[in-house]
Amino acid sequence: MRTIIFGGGDAQAEIPPTWLSGVKDNGAVVVYPPDQDTAFLWLSTLSWRNSDRPDFSPAGEYLLEEKSPNARIETHQHAIIAYTLEESEEDGLRLDSHQLRVLPKRAVDCSSIVAYLTLSVKHDTAVSQIVLQIIEDTRSVARTVVFNYEAVALYRDRQK
Repeated sequence: MRTIIFGGGDAQAEIPPTWLSGVKDNGAVVVYPPDQDTAFLWLSTLSWRNSDRPDFSPAGEYLLEEKSPNARIETHQHAIIAYTLEESEEDGLRLDSHQLRVLPKRAVDCSSIVAYLTLSVKHDTAVSQIVLQIIEDTRSVARTVVFNYEAVALYRDRQK
C-alpha cells in the first residue's frame, strides 16, 4: 500500500501501490488503477469548527439525521463509513457514483471533519470484474483513512 494525503493535508489513506494519483486544478485528489478508463476515485474532506458543541459527533449526527436512509453503514472503533450508490449523467455519460463517507465518532479539540471518497464508474462497465475489484479496493481505502486534526485546527485558526 501507498499513502496518499488529501483534503489539504487534513487526511490520509492507503491506496494500492499500483494505483496512479493526481491533483486537479481545483485541488481535488484523484486516484485510479492503471490501464483502464472506467473508474476514478475522488478524495476530499470537509472540516469545520464546532466550539459550541465540544462533544459533537459527526457520525452520530449523520445517523440521527438519517441523511442517507439507504446508506450501508460499517462501524469501526473511531469512525463509521456510510456507503451510498447513485446514478447520474455527466456530459452524456451515465455514471454510477459510489460515495463513502468516513465520519469520526467524535470531534477533537472542537474540530470536526468528514472524508468523502467518491468512486465514479461508467455505468455500462459497473458489473465487470475489474470494476467490482476497484469497488472492493475503494472500500479498503476508506477503512485506512486517518485524520490529521492538527492540520484541521491550523486551517480553522487561519480562517478566524
